[in-house]
Amino acid sequence: MIGGENIIEQEEIQNKAKKGVGSIIVIGIIVLIALGILGFSLINNNRGESLATVPENNTLGTVNNNDANITTISVEGGNYYFKPDEIRVKKGDTVKIILNSVDGVAHNFVIDELNVTSQTISAGQTTQVEFIPEKTGIFEFYCNIGNHRQMGMKGTLIVE
Repeated sequence: MIGGENIIEQEEIQNKAKKGVGSIIVIGIIVLIALGILGFSLINNNRGESLATVPENNTLGTVNNNDANITTISVEGGNYYFKPDEIRVKKGDTVKIILNSVDGVAHNFVIDELNVTSQTISAGQTTQVEFIPEKTGIFEFYCNIGNHRQMGMKGTLIVE
């Protein structure tokens, strides 16, 4: 029976080897899936950043065009934030807000105290609103769609 025991041992070794190869294949597939998900996530993050730019070299934040005291500000609106969330302008200057909606169903830009309300836009769209702040102070701007404001889609306008 010595020969029979060797055959049984060899079969056990082969079965263990097959299980090891199967485990390696399963682990490899899991790693490939994880890398695919990570790559997709990075692509979508970069896509969101590129949508926030505005033509004519305007970037997020304040840009003074030196065109009769017009200050143009590009604002990114997403779920549930504005970027930038703090804007500084001068009293009496014309302020142009360019709102770029990068995700979500719909967004807008509202400043109650200055009677400012932009159009409501969907993801991938851009709108603009112009106004002249006639008083100094600190004012809240926000999105008045649904509960976006309560979820943090607001910021501060400082008029100096």
